[in-house]
Amino acid sequence: MSGGRGSRFAAKQWLGRVGLLLATLFLLEVGVRFVLRGITTTAQSSFFSTRWAQSGAVQTNRLGFREREFDATPAPSISRICMVGDSLLFGQGLPVEARLSHLLEAQLNEREPRFEILNFGTKGANLPEHVAALQGSVLPVRPDLVLLQWFVNDADAAGAAYPSLPRLLPRGADRFLTRHSAIWSLAGITLERIALCLRLRESYWSFTRSLLEDEDGPAAIAARECLEAFVEVCRDEDVALGVILFPDLGVDLGEGYPLGFLMDRTLAQCRELGVPCLDLRAAYREVPREQWGAMQLNRLDSHPSAAANALAAKCVHDWLLPLLEQAGQSRVFPP
Repeated sequence: MSGGRGSRFAAKQWLGRVGLLLATLFLLEVGVRFVLRGITTTAQSSFFSTRWAQSGAVQTNRLGFREREFDATPAPSISRICMVGDSLLFGQGLPVEARLSHLLEAQLNEREPRFEILNFGTKGANLPEHVAALQGSVLPVRPDLVLLQWFVNDADAAGAAYPSLPRLLPRGADRFLTRHSAIWSLAGITLERIALCLRLRESYWSFTRSLLEDEDGPAAIAARECLEAFVEVCRDEDVALGVILFPDLGVDLGEGYPLGFLMDRTLAQCRELGVPCLDLRAAYREVPREQWGAMQLNRLDSHPSAAANALAAKCVHDWLLPLLEQAGQSRVFPP
């Protein structure tokens, strides 16, 4: 009898401890969600990004892009500008009205409504996906001008995968917790940062530099050819093109900017191809150091914030408008 009572007592103790653990985890989950309630997205997949996507912030049109519905043919008095890019253009973590395309359209139309800017940004896309979007979705809607938003990942046109940390759980369980638990997501982000600080993991910048530093290496050649393909597709369809280079706002943009050589390389290629190109590094370098944090979306995501998009929109406007006026009419972009 005493043995049975002892077993029941031990079982109750075990259940009590499990219950306490679950209650503690539940309270921690609620607390983390409350404390980080202002976080819309993170740099990688997470509970926060899932919550933002499911909040109704992302509405897509019939083509699957985060853009309003529009007619396939622009109005005769309107110049249609289509912007192609990745999550920076998509507006990760931002409301639609804070995005570069929205702000630029408003600035260009301050005097009269002459321009329509359509956003074809796609999260996670790089140059091969941009070429596909250009051919499959952008050119059929008859743009007068295409603006390509370029980021450093576009230099990896071959699609080399930056290795991730080993999973602590099976893939299915990890994916479920990542999407549904703030604690799990925050733990993963923290472990990533600790591994980088302790140099237990190669940084993305080091990985990318080793992949692309050799200008004659296969990855660099693939990137060069992919940008050439984008340019050729536009020229074959007699559509004007401009390129906007975005730096990574998560690192120091001074002389030691780790991937500045990729931007310099792309600038040189644009000059060779005769494509107008805007480098935003200089504009962001002028931001005072005490205001630099405001350029990043949040503490867990270095995507451009609303303030960073506003700065970019002003720079693009100031760069683009003289080129349009130089052509003598709004519907023509100089070669």
